[in-house]
Amino acid sequence: MGGFVAAHRCVSLCESVTMIIIDKSQFVGKGHHREVYRHPKQSALCVKINVDEHYDTREIERENAYFEHLEKRGIHWESLSRYYGDIQTDLGVGSVFDLILDDDDSVSKTLGYYLADESRTGKYYRHLLNALAKLRDGLLRDRIITKSLAHRNIVCQKTSTGISRMVVIDNIGNAEFIPISSYISFFGKRKVQRKWLRFEDKLVAEFAENGSLKRMLRELKQTA
Repeated sequence: MGGFVAAHRCVSLCESVTMIIIDKSQFVGKGHHREVYRHPKQSALCVKINVDEHYDTREIERENAYFEHLEKRGIHWESLSRYYGDIQTDLGVGSVFDLILDDDDSVSKTLGYYLADESRTGKYYRHLLNALAKLRDGLLRDRIITKSLAHRNIVCQKTSTGISRMVVIDNIGNAEFIPISSYISFFGKRKVQRKWLRFEDKLVAEFAENGSLKRMLRELKQTA
């Protein structure tokens, strides 16, 4: 699905024929360059707005173009927050994405939240293990390339029965000068696998005291 179609879909979803006024009380979080707010008219969506005047917005354009590339490939969107196009807001141009929510309508917490406290990791151990396996397999199946995987950019969607899935919400795209891995399956899968192994290494380094995480990653390798 091309950029025009994605943007057109966003018009119907977000009622974006007029400027959207952002409610700052609906602040969700902030990345390196963008702030995220809950969409004022569609509570299951969020709006990412660049707040760094020195940031090269071509990076955002490249990221959004990669999302449109994934639309054309018809991926499943189980492992990735979906992009719906751009809208005009009172804070500037915003990119609209799915907002991942728990079943109580609260914003899903990051993977880092569950790993920062080993008792919390233990409580949700089996759910986290299964969700990590599904995330790894989903990224590989759909050849979703990330600039880097990090616990702060992955959220864990929680239902009444526990954590049901993990979703990547940021830092998506292929930084290759010639993005061959975006188009050739063999190279795409190899790149996803390399990124995943680096991600596991970073988790072990950042949560070195979490023994449950180390055991989880050992089990995860057995399911590969």
